[in-house]
Amino acid sequence: MHPTKDVALESAASQAGVSSRTLSRIFTKELGTSVGRWRREVQVGTAMCALVHGISVAETARSLGFTASAFSTFFKARIGYAPREWHARQRTLPA
Repeated sequence: MHPTKDVALESAASQAGVSSRTLSRIFTKELGTSVGRWRREVQVGTAMCALVHGISVAETARSLGFTASAFSTFFKARIGYAPREWHARQRTLPA
């Protein structure tokens, strides 16, 4: 599964040769989380890496399949800061 692509669970399960219920159980057992939560966490991590490496918020949003506005809302809900605010805070932290 690719976290930047919105793939239906049934489609991913079919590609893996298992039922969607089995795929859900595997995720929960092996990763301790649901497929959806895993995907959102990977998206946040991917976004953080992109922002730290100078990729714009708009480009980061596009690469993850969001509009800039939806991405900002998503990011702020997960991290507590809008992407630009978070990035500015990272630049001020000691290395």
